[in-house]
Amino acid sequence: MSSLSRCNLLLNGQETIEVDFKSLHPRIIYAVLGIELPDGFDPYAISPDNFELPDTPEIRQQLRNLSKIGLLILLNASNPYQALGALETEFKEAKIAYDFDLLPDNLSLRNVISALKEINPEIAAKFHSGAGLLLQNYDSNIAELVISYFTEKGIPVIPIHDSFIVAKEFEQEMHYIMKEAYECIVGSTLNCIVETK
Repeated sequence: MSSLSRCNLLLNGQETIEVDFKSLHPRIIYAVLGIELPDGFDPYAISPDNFELPDTPEIRQQLRNLSKIGLLILLNASNPYQALGALETEFKEAKIAYDFDLLPDNLSLRNVISALKEINPEIAAKFHSGAGLLLQNYDSNIAELVISYFTEKGIPVIPIHDSFIVAKEFEQEMHYIMKEAYECIVGSTLNCIVETK
């Protein structure tokens, strides 16, 4: 279900909101390493200038979406060749679906990976390290706490990756519980950003 469709969901006839952890996996790695991220830092923000592309909001968004896939692949792949191959496959499939229609077919995915390493030098050592499995464990444990809290209160909640849909009246409670769950699993609230989509 697309983000746009999810905006129209009703739970028990009530309007809903979707609350999201911003850049959850990279933010957890930085937190575990004890590195506080500066305000406004985006681990996925690669510049169109790196690829000689026009600097428009639409191209920036598509590059960000691609680099998000790339960073997650880098954290999960066992070696650089596997990472590049997986990113090539994801890029081709997304091009077919028109998700990256503003990006050229011959976009250098090696440069995408290099740009991600430049933006995230403090966690580059975690690339190809199996850190992705650990992050998935953190992620699922956080989700379990959030879901359990609302389920025990009889409040319907729908998890979508690292975000949660709940009736609009529970928006502030969801923000609070997501931060609590992050702190419980990660050990601090360092770098934790929760926002309503």
